[in-house]
Amino acid sequence: MPIENAQDPNSLIFAFRDGLTRSWLVGFEQDLLETIEQKYSSQAFSDLAEYCARELTGRPDRLLFGYLAYPEHASQQKLYEIPSLRFQLFRKRELMSGQEFDNFLSACPALPEAERLETLVSDTDYARAIDQVKERIGAGDTYLLNLSRPFRLGWAKKQEKISPVSLFRALLAKNPAQHNGYLRLNENQALCSASPETFLRKQAELVSTYPIKGTRPLTGAGLSREQWAADLLADPKERAEHLMIVDLERNDLGKLSTAGSVRVSRFAQIESTPHLQHLVSVVEGLTGTEAAAIWSFLAALFPSGSVTGAPKTKTMEIIAELEPYARGLYTGALGYVDHRGDGLFSILIRSLFWQGKQAFLNVGGGLVHDSEPNKEIAETYLKLAGSLAALDSKHALGYND
Repeated sequence: MPIENAQDPNSLIFAFRDGLTRSWLVGFEQDLLETIEQKYSSQAFSDLAEYCARELTGRPDRLLFGYLAYPEHASQQKLYEIPSLRFQLFRKRELMSGQEFDNFLSACPALPEAERLETLVSDTDYARAIDQVKERIGAGDTYLLNLSRPFRLGWAKKQEKISPVSLFRALLAKNPAQHNGYLRLNENQALCSASPETFLRKQAELVSTYPIKGTRPLTGAGLSREQWAADLLADPKERAEHLMIVDLERNDLGKLSTAGSVRVSRFAQIESTPHLQHLVSVVEGLTGTEAAAIWSFLAALFPSGSVTGAPKTKTMEIIAELEPYARGLYTGALGYVDHRGDGLFSILIRSLFWQGKQAFLNVGGGLVHDSEPNKEIAETYLKLAGSLAALDSKHALGYND
């Protein structure tokens, strides 16, 4: 179905870029066939596998697209209400090139500058939580924990309703990423993502995950890009964290992969985004060709160890104790499954959740026993700065703490 049949950007429901091909999958209102919403559970993955076998497998004219929200805990406060698992079946369109998609978005109105940035977890409270994590590490409850904090970005009350497509266009223009993604949930809620991290890719028998752990700026403080990269590669704390997550992902993949097939094809290499550089590895395994396999891998790997820590189950319990707000879509997964049972999912970091005249964004980092609160707090603002720069909200850096 050609794009000429859907010229109105407001009719866009989803867009998702594959970092390998740089092309775009898109879906519009007129393409939507059905919506599936469920609570997050192991049974939900089985139900989705059965649904795909019935409605998607062998149908090259169809595509399933959606998200998995990070598992919430009853003790946490919700910043917004969404289904914890939501997928939609679409009539599949032809892939769009980057230029075609840019041309399509050019009809969007300009995004007005945000007026205010509010920290929902203060630096003081975040530092206190870091100290508590270090105590739990010392007690042997966890040895790596990814702690996060939310921020709220607001627009002027006199401003008319902000267009989520304009928000996504602004993010895309200055923060292109491996997996830029957009998903409109309803008239008042949408997700805009600039994720650099691949959670799960399945192509025929090959299943792979691309964990990120370790961050430095591109430039600044008198250092060049190469000097910051050398500093990251030489940092024993960053490399230790990265190795822990690679081992965790290797173990998770090994639960379902063909015996002896799991390998680390690339370890701790530097990859850059427009504002940051990271350590990235690739962990691969082989599986059967059955179309339902991707759902088994999603159930086994989700949520990614790179956004929880290790050991995963106990560490997630500690996260629920120390993070007062539910993460929502942050550190969840966004992606698609096709008629062959192949698919691609990103991890929802560097992402904004739009709701009316405000947007929520979370940032965080991995903590180990020798983590220093001041440095960890600085890293959250380093990651936050990329999204703020993309939105031209320079004055919003005068945040409330």
